[in-house]
Amino acid sequence: MTSQNQDLVAFIGHRIVSKQTQKLKTDPVIAIIELLANAWDAGATEVEITWPSEGNLFCISDNGHGMNRDEFISRWLEAGYNRRANQGSEVIVYGKSNTETKRKVYGKNGLGKFASLCFCSKYNIETTKGGECFSCDIEENLATSLYDCVREDTKKTSGHSGTKITALEGKNISKLPEKGIIQEISHRFVFDPTFSVFLNGVKVNKVEEHYTQKRTIRIDDKNSIDLLIFSRAKTEKDLKFSGICWHVKDRLVGDYSWKFLHDQSLLDGRGKEARRHAIVIKADCLNDAVSPDWSSFDETDPLYKDIVDKIQKPINSILLDILRESHDQKRKEIKQKTKSQVDKLPRISKSKINTFIDKTIDQCPSLRTVDLENITRVLATLEETSGQYGILQSLSQLSVDEWDKLDSILSDWTVEMAKQVLDEIQERIALIEELRKRTADQDTLEVQELQPLMEQCLWIFGPEFESIHFTSNNTITQCIKKLSGAEVSGSKNRPDFLVLPQDQGCCGFRCVHGYDEDYHESRIDKLIIVELKAPRAPLGIEEETQPQKYYEELLDLGFIDEGTKVTAFVLGVSTKRRYKMSKVTKGNLTIHPMLYEHALRRAESRLFNLNKIVGNAPYFTKDNETDLLLLN
Repeated sequence: MTSQNQDLVAFIGHRIVSKQTQKLKTDPVIAIIELLANAWDAGATEVEITWPSEGNLFCISDNGHGMNRDEFISRWLEAGYNRRANQGSEVIVYGKSNTETKRKVYGKNGLGKFASLCFCSKYNIETTKGGECFSCDIEENLATSLYDCVREDTKKTSGHSGTKITALEGKNISKLPEKGIIQEISHRFVFDPTFSVFLNGVKVNKVEEHYTQKRTIRIDDKNSIDLLIFSRAKTEKDLKFSGICWHVKDRLVGDYSWKFLHDQSLLDGRGKEARRHAIVIKADCLNDAVSPDWSSFDETDPLYKDIVDKIQKPINSILLDILRESHDQKRKEIKQKTKSQVDKLPRISKSKINTFIDKTIDQCPSLRTVDLENITRVLATLEETSGQYGILQSLSQLSVDEWDKLDSILSDWTVEMAKQVLDEIQERIALIEELRKRTADQDTLEVQELQPLMEQCLWIFGPEFESIHFTSNNTITQCIKKLSGAEVSGSKNRPDFLVLPQDQGCCGFRCVHGYDEDYHESRIDKLIIVELKAPRAPLGIEEETQPQKYYEELLDLGFIDEGTKVTAFVLGVSTKRRYKMSKVTKGNLTIHPMLYEHALRRAESRLFNLNKIVGNAPYFTKDNETDLLLLN
């Protein structure tokens, strides 16, 4: 056992730091927005920026909470400082007349401090809090991709709190024109009148100067409001300044949100278009309806309720205008992608599909392009089917859970495969019920009614009996000719069924034929005889021995030999008095007397009792379903 080496300590390489902070230190747009976000998170109401130009170095100052020396060490010198975990997700903002409001902060990654290095390789930071002014010179460390504090000073002051960053050395970077930076700042920080940004002495985020549309809405004879619409060229990642916000007496009420829209389907608040636009409602007339903390309105206030109702139509109109271009592009894209399929349809069908696309895009703009494309393809296919839109009625009645199950089925099965399986199950369950009904009727005829049904039910006796090689109600002579092709002269006895087991049964069983010493097929190895009795004819010894007559005649005619295993089933509804059913074995002949009901229960067991599980399926609740099936 060796002792722990104190020198074995993990550390972060400068390449990781460099990668995480590269854009902050090279892109002036990202850098200035990050520094403004720092001022926002510090509760500042005013920010002064000196933009670098000939003869000027970069400088930014705010009137936020500031930091003392200990806070500076823990917050500014720690790369990746977790602002929200240590200080919360809100900051108190002190406004005019000592009013207090809360503001949601930006800070998440603790990397915004690197943004100062975009404008200089060395700067001075001066921060004041509680009568103490702490200053420090910061210099970029290229070896570590971090920064070093090369000088510090602390002194008493009577000045206001805040933070100031002043470049000590310029940096030869690609400069963004002053007009461009004004536009970038105004797009992000124009919506809160309690946060003013000044660039070279001029306020750049005046809400009245940067809107793209303005509409005045008359509420009543005394009151009116202004709707100011802001559109950005770029899509913002952050939703903080997207949506509808309210200004009362040049002060923000609540947060930015699209929740004030009654029709939420008009715009997806998380989508691209929502993140590009914002609407400011200037409503000074609602001053009396603002809550004490300015976080909301009194929703029971009659004027507030009236305004919310009356802004719906004009805002919807504004949004439709905004979305028109993207809707046209979406419409064009979907029609182009589905063109090859839709063009095959008749003219009236094409018109219906195109009308559907147009109306859906206008009424459900939040529907994704790929989803609308898939729906369009489904409708185009339905136009070609014989049932057309009947399936939609069935789908509309599915629960959420059933939709999930349908999706799972279609993931594992093709529709054709599923239909083949379900058709087979449906047919077999229907046949069992029909046999049960016919055998319960004393007037059912053996040849005309039971035999046609049994031709479809030989699988009842086992998977190896699912055969196409069988004869029904033929003379012995006809049976042999049909099954083997041999020309023989036999009696006119008529077994109901002679069956050769299928070479490849549906469950994987194979028939074993007999072979001679030269490996040529020489005989039939297995044969099944099925004898059906009408409901009015009970089973007895005479009925039980009837298959033996067929067996002996087939032996005499050479169709089978002593090695052929013959299984006979004699089916009836009831038995004669004193007759007890039991399996009879005589050499290679085995006779199974059996009641129809027992055979039907055996069939249901082979179907895993699916008749109980699917008994409420639509097919089995329809009238005359079995009759329709048997006519096919």
